[in-house]
Amino acid sequence: MFLLNPQAGQGKALERWARLESVLLARSFPYQLWESEGPKDMVRLGREAALGKWKRVVVVGGDGSLHEVVNGLLATGIPADRLPPISLFPAGSGNDWVRSWDIPHQPVKWLEQAQFWPIQSHGAGEITQAGTKEKRFFAGVCGIAYDGWLTRHIEERPSVKQNQLVYILMTLKHRAAFKAPRATVSTESFRLEGDILSVNAGVVPFSGGGMRLVPHARPKGTAFAITVIENMPTWLAVLRFRRAFDGSLGKVKGVHTLTGETLQFEPQGDQPVYIEADGEPIGVCPCSLRFLPGAFRVFAPPGGDRS
Repeated sequence: MFLLNPQAGQGKALERWARLESVLLARSFPYQLWESEGPKDMVRLGREAALGKWKRVVVVGGDGSLHEVVNGLLATGIPADRLPPISLFPAGSGNDWVRSWDIPHQPVKWLEQAQFWPIQSHGAGEITQAGTKEKRFFAGVCGIAYDGWLTRHIEERPSVKQNQLVYILMTLKHRAAFKAPRATVSTESFRLEGDILSVNAGVVPFSGGGMRLVPHARPKGTAFAITVIENMPTWLAVLRFRRAFDGSLGKVKGVHTLTGETLQFEPQGDQPVYIEADGEPIGVCPCSLRFLPGAFRVFAPPGGDRS
């Protein structure tokens, strides 16, 4: 079963699907296609796919599409071993999940390999916001404070996601306008109170179109990879920005890298602190995160999770 989000990648998904479909048809490969009908409809498709008897389910889209499908799957409450294993044919903007698993982009290569990928367990993050019983799930990385604030700004200019260089420039440009909130960040073994620039909790190591803010993340693990960044001058954040890509951010003073099964973020003022997950705006803090090991199953290259 292929689940297509035609809006993914600002419409790029339709072009990508046409290329993959031509390969499927040329090889008489049996499949069915469900197409989302509007914003957030991939959640419904994920839920309906979970209730079916599909051998494997492929999301045709990007990280946002996968985010919605995973929310649909996990909202059913069906045990992981009874959910259909899923994967992603990359057709989005950031494609950080496929980057984390080393999944090929070329349709022929993807199909030739995907048929033989093993089924593997995959963790998920669960987000609970204060004052609501609704839970949200994520398969990639959740960002709090600057990351959530920036995501809200970029949602107003979706074309920015299509160009990694423009995205990076926007990240640097808006840093000076952001005021780091006073907050308390805590896990089972860590507590920090102060002005917090950013907190990232990751199931996979890549986010933001190739950044490695949580390079120690492992989707088959038992805990989040967490990076907490204390506030720092804008000039220093810009100077150290390359470290967000090479995985060495933890060497910067005021940056804490750790692991944890849970995470709490408690703002201490009236300033709204925003949350994003898998590049999608979620809401505002206070919030708590919980790692769900083996929450669902994927089919992906063996060892592709970089562990």
